[in-house]
Amino acid sequence: MNSLPWHVEMPVPLFLAIVMGLLYLLRVSRQHATTVATKQVWKSRRELRRALSIVNKLEEVIVASRKNLAQHRSNLVKFKDRVGRLYNKKRRKAARTEFCREVEELLNPTIRLVGQVADSSAQICHQSTLLMAFTEARIDPLTGVNNRAGLDHALRAQLAEQGIASLLLHSAAHDRNHYLQRPDLGRRLVEASVQQLRDVAQAGGVDVAIVVADGLSALAVHRHAAPLIARLTDDIRAEGWSMAPIVLVEQGRVAVADEVGERLGARMSVILIGERPGLSSPDSLGLYFTYAPKIGLTDAARNCISNVRPEGLSTPMAAHKLLYLMREAWRRQLSGVQLKEEAEVPVLGGAHRNFLLD
Repeated sequence: MNSLPWHVEMPVPLFLAIVMGLLYLLRVSRQHATTVATKQVWKSRRELRRALSIVNKLEEVIVASRKNLAQHRSNLVKFKDRVGRLYNKKRRKAARTEFCREVEELLNPTIRLVGQVADSSAQICHQSTLLMAFTEARIDPLTGVNNRAGLDHALRAQLAEQGIASLLLHSAAHDRNHYLQRPDLGRRLVEASVQQLRDVAQAGGVDVAIVVADGLSALAVHRHAAPLIARLTDDIRAEGWSMAPIVLVEQGRVAVADEVGERLGARMSVILIGERPGLSSPDSLGLYFTYAPKIGLTDAARNCISNVRPEGLSTPMAAHKLLYLMREAWRRQLSGVQLKEEAEVPVLGGAHRNFLLD
């Protein structure tokens, strides 16, 4: 038996085995982290190479168009000089014949140039469509963070890890252009999603339906939705209320929660939606609560809790305010302008102090 420096009796082989085991575990954990990071890096590189390839094709089209336009300009200058020389001649008839020939020679490359420009425009549109299809469902235009379909699947994975069931639906706005140009479509579900709700609806309905939509900021949903849902789920279960699966709606607006709640037979509905009140707060999450949701309700029937983010209203505070509204709505059977938010501000552990009040 050998005595170690800290006076703990331990056989040397056992000590060496423990040290080797710890070193092995450290190495394995580092290798795993490196492998994950490497996969992400290679995935990002593949995406970057594809984007660069599209950009290079667009540049080739632009260079070719510039070359053709420069040649056409040169032809026009020559044509102008030629016309001046022709009409200075005494033989007008011969001049007209030669003039027509010159016009024909000029028009032929012009027609070819028009065709090339049209082809170039078609190529640019095609490549732009490919690029947008590659990024639209995944990249937020302001922050560069994955959004819409990419974030919906990421959020569902986070909820699944917490043991929370979810359902992915789509509004009647089938793409972002329709979402922005037709607000009414974002307030209703597409028929296939309506059928999904019919399949999961419970006889007698549920007490609470929670809906999530990316709205104007997928970043807000990505950062704040999962922890807030986890907190709300605990609070709702503590109250003894029943819940429907969390409903994620792509291209959804606030009022889509009314249809979701009505079709699930929910007594109360809450929608978490990404908002962007300003460039300094691109990750602001808004909460809209409704008692007895149904299609056709106006904003007067809802209560809003806004600016849920670390720099604004914290997740615990937002959950506290919402729970107060839900309790009061349950008791009084109403929501909206008739229901005021008068929850007392709790003392939250680890909350940031306001230096203006210190």
